[in-house]
Amino acid sequence: MANIVYQILEEYSIMDKLQCITSDNASNNYTLAAALSTKLSEEADIEWNNETHQLLCLAHIINLLVKKLLSAIKKKTPARGTRNVDDIEPESEDDMNLDL
Repeated sequence: MANIVYQILEEYSIMDKLQCITSDNASNNYTLAAALSTKLSEEADIEWNNETHQLLCLAHIINLLVKKLLSAIKKKTPARGTRNVDDIEPESEDDMNLDL
């Protein structure tokens, strides 16, 4: 993938204009940025540090956080029409005594 990005930068003569790459946090994007950094350095003598020039998309990060939060809330919220076990009153004294 870095080869394709490099070819596009070269084709449009914008290698020296590359400031940053914005991506989500998938590991293949880190691999792409690192490989592109190496290729730019070795073949075009352009120093482009992938660790400082790869920006993570804030919208994607917020989306992941909201999904995680909603999932946690959903797990803790009982479905409509159900009651918590602690809220159920025993019908008789016998219901309270369990011989285990």
